Amino acid sequence: MNMPMSRKTVWISGGVLLLVLLGIAAVLFFQNRHPSEISKEKAEKQVLDQYGGKIVSRYESGNGYVFKLKTEKGLYELTVAGDGSGIRSVQSLERYETAPPAAGETGKPAEPKPGTGPGKNPPSSENAGNTPIVLISEQEAKKIALGKVQGTVKDVDLDRKKGVWYYFIEIDTADEKEAVVQLGAASGKVQSVSWDDDDD
Repeated sequence: MNMPMSRKTVWISGGVLLLVLLGIAAVLFFQNRHPSEISKEKAEKQVLDQYGGKIVSRYESGNGYVFKLKTEKGLYELTVAGDGSGIRSVQSLERYETAPPAAGETGKPAEPKPGTGPGKNPPSSENAGNTPIVLISEQEAKKIALGKVQGTVKDVDLDRKKGVWYYFIEIDTADEKEAVVQLGAASGKVQSVSWDDDDD
């Protein structure tokens, strides 16, 4: 008589286990089908935090946002993924030799430098995570770093931290100290200056 109860218990346990597994599979399925989306405001904040400047236009496009950004270096179009994965592409629309014209001025910005016109500035959406997104050159980065710490540039590295590209400039000073200046590769903003504490 205990046997039928045992089979019944096995069937009930198996049914409960099957329901639990189906529930987990459903949750995972719907999480992957509906990635977390970011708002236009959060996408705009990502652009401004990384590049600085001023947003001159914005609109939704496909599953993301497109921003036109004016900086002192030029006018850029940036595409931000709507799923929160970051900036997918940067395209140079105009490059300025000096500051951009003020509103109402008839002065025209300098012609784009070779290789910086529309469609010429990497990264594309296919390699956005691997190609550095920079708006300032290595020479400009050195000049900014030397404005913060006087000395001789020993080394310049370009590296990504949390999806943002930075220059790390090592500088030897006249009093034989070493500093590393970290600055944004897009904005040129100095993030930190660290000093080597070695006494040797």
